[in-house]
Parts: sequence; C-alpha cells; structure tokens
Amino acid sequence: MPDNKNFDKRKIKINEYLRNNMHPLTLDEMTDDLIVELELKTLHKRTVQEDIKFLKNSQNAPIKKRKIGKRTVWYYDDAKFSINEIPVDVDELLLLQKAVDIIAAMKTFSVSTNLQNIVWRLKQQRRLNYAATASFIQFETNENTAGYQYFDPIYEAIKDEAVLKITYQTFISDEQREFIIHPYLLKEYRNRWYVVCLIDEKKGITTFALDRINKLKNSSKPFKPNSSIDPEQYFQHVIGINRKQEDKPATIKIKVAPLQAAYFKTQPLHHTQKVIKTFKNGSVLMQYNLIVNLELRQLLLSFAGSINVIEPVGLGKEMEEMVKGIL
Repeated sequence: MPDNKNFDKRKIKINEYLRNNMHPLTLDEMTDDLIVELELKTLHKRTVQEDIKFLKNSQNAPIKKRKIGKRTVWYYDDAKFSINEIPVDVDELLLLQKAVDIIAAMKTFSVSTNLQNIVWRLKQQRRLNYAATASFIQFETNENTAGYQYFDPIYEAIKDEAVLKITYQTFISDEQREFIIHPYLLKEYRNRWYVVCLIDEKKGITTFALDRINKLKNSSKPFKPNSSIDPEQYFQHVIGINRKQEDKPATIKIKVAPLQAAYFKTQPLHHTQKVIKTFKNGSVLMQYNLIVNLELRQLLLSFAGSINVIEPVGLGKEMEEMVKGIL
C-alpha cells in the first residue's frame, strides 16, 4: 500500500476518474486535476501510476487503458465497479475468510452461515474464485448440546441492552422457575455456554447455563446497565464460571509429580501459574492466584494421584477427603 498521507484522498478521486467511461483521462490529466482538487503543492505522474497499480493488484479493480488519438486514457472495464462499494482489499478478505473458517469449525454459531454468505458476495464482487477446500481446523465441540439456539437472542439482547424472561431448570430439581434477566456477558467453559446477568429477584451477579434454559422471550421491563462488574476483571482469577462478587483470590500451591510436570509447564491450568521450585526428582511446586470454587476443585480432583495441594491447608484436606470418597 502506498505510504502517503494523501493516498486515501487520491484513491477516492482516481476511482471517480476511472468510473467516468464517457470522458476517461490520461495520467497527466489525472495528475493535474488531483493537484487542483486536493490543493497539493506537487504530485508526480509516477505516483498516480503507482496508485492505479495498487488499485488493480490489491483491490482487483478492472482497470484498462486504451488509445484515443494520441491520448492514452485509463478507465474501469466494468462501469458499475467502484472501490467504495468494497471496503476491503484482497488480503483483508482472505483474513476475513480465515476468521470465518475458524468460527465455522466450532459448529455452534449460526452466525457463521451469515458470515460465509457475506464473504462469498465480497469474493464475487472481487472476481475471486476459490475452490472449496476440506476443513483442516477442528475444535472439540458437541453439536447436539442443548442451549445453543439461545446464543444469538442473548447476544442481541446484550448488544441492544434488552431484558429477557427465561424459564430455567437446574440439574438437581424438576422444578422450572422463571427469571427476569439483564444480560451482560456470554461466557464459555468446557463447551458449555453461560449468560452472566443481573436478575430482579436478588442483588449481585448470577450465571445461567444456556443448556438449562427451556424458554426465552423478550421482556418489556427497563434494562439495568452493568455497573457491578468489569467482565475482564471479574473472571481474571477464576477457573470456570462460578464465583460470588465478594470472593477474593487465594494463593494456591500444588506439588506436581515428575510424570505430570512437563504437562503442567506446557499446559498451564491458569494464566497466574508460576513455577516456584523444581525438585531433584523432577517434581515441581506450582503457585496460582485463584478463587476457590467448584470448578477448581473438580480440576484438581482430575489430577488425583499426580498432585498434592500444599496451600491452603484446608483445600488440601478437602481434596484428600474427596479422593477417599471416590475410593
């Protein structure tokens, strides 16, 4: 892309010149007109030629030239073409296609179909024809998981600051309850999606699993803006989704057996993980700054036999009791 602060202005004007098939201009004529229109002190014909080359190569503009007497004029072969109608260049379009491929690989977002259609239309306008390729991106997903149908309406409600009414049923009860929710955030944990919200029934932030929602519809109640949490900070010291607003992170230390040490180093349990000490036998002492919640306990329990919780002492004893209960 030409490195010039006036390039965008020149590009707009050059686009106008090239669209005027009835009165096409030469490079000299374009250069002279640009100097006047953009109030430039000077402009070289070579610069205009490079601008046209960029439009042709990077934005796939159908630029042609022909002789009219002694004049060599430049124009669009397609009079309907305009760079203003296609605000992305080829490289940006390829990047967009990559993003769509990644989203489509998740197989849980209906939005991917709409994005694919948009990219396809842009490719048609750009005259780009890419053959369909087999997917070479895979995520661990479960297409049959309930609740994904609520992702889009909840997303729209968050964006539009709208209130929703949901019918919800927990795993441990047959009773269905209705809640008026003010949604603030959609969060994923282990292939399950949750809506983080405020509910009219109580103060404080609440989370609902999308797969436990049985019904969802709009509510006419006024939306309560999020003044309670910063989503980035709220889950910064959390594994999973469960926490209370008053919860504080604790220093957690675990000793990892030699066979699991490499795994922990290359696949940290959390971004706060630090290696405090490496022992002669290959075991390591890890430290975390985390809120103790259900998901943390479940995660530590999955490594039973390979780790030993050193701190907090109470959590270590709790994990020992849980292991005994399993045995």
